[in-house]
Amino acid sequence: SLLAIGTTAFLMLEWNGALANKPLHERVLIAGFHSMSCRTAGFNTTDLREFSNASIFVSVLLMAVGAGPCSTGGGLKVSTFCVLVLQAWTTFRGSSRIQLFRRAIPRLSVERATAVLILFSVIAILSLMLLLVVEQNGGSHASGNASFIEAAFEVVSALGTVGLSIGMTPELSESGRLIIIVLMFTGRLGPITV
Repeated sequence: SLLAIGTTAFLMLEWNGALANKPLHERVLIAGFHSMSCRTAGFNTTDLREFSNASIFVSVLLMAVGAGPCSTGGGLKVSTFCVLVLQAWTTFRGSSRIQLFRRAIPRLSVERATAVLILFSVIAILSLMLLLVVEQNGGSHASGNASFIEAAFEVVSALGTVGLSIGMTPELSESGRLIIIVLMFTGRLGPITV
């Protein structure tokens, strides 16, 4: 589902943008590859600076979800994301017990998924704030080096151990690079382990 949703989103958002001069089969291939790559691979076939802010934001969301539970990729993990979606769906239906394929998901798994989401979010938000402060150099928004969407992309990419970059990393100060390094380390071990 994540692959299909991401591919469709990139096709719709970049049809007349970064994919405009490509034949139909290449558009679908590039959109599908980028959707998959955002979740762990870290390869790109198109210059990400050509993407719209909406596509960059979709990329950030896919990177936050991350890879499968048994892979070496980072992020929240697909299983954690699914448990949280099922919890929301169960709550909306007015039920208290999560069931999937005639099996109940233990309350402990839901609590652990919630803890991972909160911890991942807190680390990402604090790191983004710190990166923006460090790269802003105390000046105004117009005088700063860091765009919010670019900084968010770099932070989530590092925390999700994705490896994609819009090109901001080489322009970061030493303090900014240190933040990204710590995020990559944290993302690799996992927020709960750290």
